[in-house]
Amino acid sequence: PDCMCQVLLLSSSPPDDPPDLGIRSTAQGRQAAAHALQNRALSGSDAGDHDGLECAMQVVFMLKDGDAGVRAVAARSLGEMYCRVKDQRYAAAVAPLLQDPHLAVRSAAAVTLGQMGDDGAKFAVGVAVLLKDHEETVRMSAVCALSQMQ
Repeated sequence: PDCMCQVLLLSSSPPDDPPDLGIRSTAQGRQAAAHALQNRALSGSDAGDHDGLECAMQVVFMLKDGDAGVRAVAARSLGEMYCRVKDQRYAAAVAPLLQDPHLAVRSAAAVTLGQMGDDGAKFAVGVAVLLKDHEETVRMSAVCALSQMQ
């Protein structure tokens, strides 16, 4: 990203060794699965490859997880994957997370929409609402996202 958006993300970077995708019974396992899907999509050979699109769709499904940590990691992973699997539907899937009750999820959604450029810019009004959020981290994420949308 062009600004310090990565600093605003409230978790560590993806693990070096992709985890076993069969372990999804815990929130931590689902977070690890999102990271592994991200790594798999980013390792593909071309931007529209089927495997990358399949990985992205699995991560989109995780945006509705009952655990806030999983939703935040899924949003961040989708933002990182977006350079390879661009699709305006992904921005539409992330946008509802701007209203999530958990600050890490709102922050991740804003940053992700910023990473999505023109597709994310369609939701700039929702991101701009976060400029008045009661959490400083969320406000800073919104500023960063809006600056990337220009």
